[in-house]
Amino acid sequence: MRVANSSAIEGVRAFAREIGAEPRDVHGAITGADVVVLAIPLPAMREPLAAAIPGVATMKRDQLPEHFAKLGPNASHADVVAMNRRVNSVVG
Repeated sequence: MRVANSSAIEGVRAFAREIGAEPRDVHGAITGADVVVLAIPLPAMREPLAAAIPGVATMKRDQLPEHFAKLGPNASHADVVAMNRRVNSVVG
């Protein structure tokens, strides 16, 4: 297992040692990985979460099959990214 953060290897060295993982930079953590887990520190999410409108995420989740159906069976990664940006655009 490898761990990284957006700052530098030094920022995760102690944590990596504690859990028996290898500290890496961001690129080294994902290169060749079968699974990647991302975590966002709660302090960075306090403001966006406070601004969230109840029910909107559930509504958007429930509409995903319809959006993917419109893309068709051979949608490219670029198509999916564009759809995601269109569906989840932030106004303000």
